[in-house]
Amino acid sequence: MAKKVKKIKTIKKKAWDMFSLYIRQVSADEHGWVKCYTCDKTGPWRDFQAGHFVGGRHNAVLFNEECVRVQCVACNIFLRGNYQAYTVRMIDEVGREKVDELLNLKYSIKKLNYSDIEEIYENYKTILEAGLCQFM
Repeated sequence: MAKKVKKIKTIKKKAWDMFSLYIRQVSADEHGWVKCYTCDKTGPWRDFQAGHFVGGRHNAVLFNEECVRVQCVACNIFLRGNYQAYTVRMIDEVGREKVDELLNLKYSIKKLNYSDIEEIYENYKTILEAGLCQFM
């Protein structure tokens, strides 16, 4: 049983790494620069992270593009997501109703098995390798 759990953990990390690359690259301008969603700091996409709007890294939000934006390390890690600024920005971007819908995802249970996670990994890997994001 422990071996199977380790396999899921391993593919989940690989899928997250690929998803994070996608989020940061798709948000980059033609020079490879991004802007932190919560503080407006700019820099090369490689120096930034993919940060979640909804707290927690459970399956309902982990790979949800609607819940993830580019953040600097200071906002994502040291300010633990900088949720106050994130919420204001999200309300401006998608509206209060959508923000409430996304926030409710933290109460959702979404089961992902190994093949589900592997499919997520393969999907973002394919997108990146196809050059749909310009900085791979």
